[in-house]
Formats: sequence, structure tokens, C-alpha cells
Amino acid sequence: MRLRRSRIWIGILMVTMLVVIAVGSFGIYVASEAGQLPWQADPTRIAVTPFANLPDTGTPEADGGA
Repeated sequence: MRLRRSRIWIGILMVTMLVVIAVGSFGIYVASEAGQLPWQADPTRIAVTPFANLPDTGTPEADGGA
């Protein structure tokens, strides 16, 4: 009887551990996709304004190629 009870508890424990690992893994995956993990560095920002203020060269490509 004691051996059977021990197997039941081991089975319940293993299922519980698998559920905890699965939920934790999914949580870490979602947080990594959102960039919210503490060890993720912020991406380097690229300034757009220097490129947006270029003078018009008058080439046909600037008018869409037509």
C-alpha cells in the first residue's frame, strides 16, 4: 500500500513540475518577444532627422522613377 501511495505522489509531483516548467517557459518566451526581460539591452536608436533633411538632387529616382 505504501509503495502504491508513493508512486501516486511521484506521478502528481512530476505532472505538477511539467506544468510549472511549461508555464514558466511560455512566460519567458512572451516576455522576450516583448523585450521585457531584465537582461535584454535596449536597442540602439537611429536618428532619422539627418537623413530626412537631405537636399533634393533633382534625379528621376526622387520622383518615383517616372
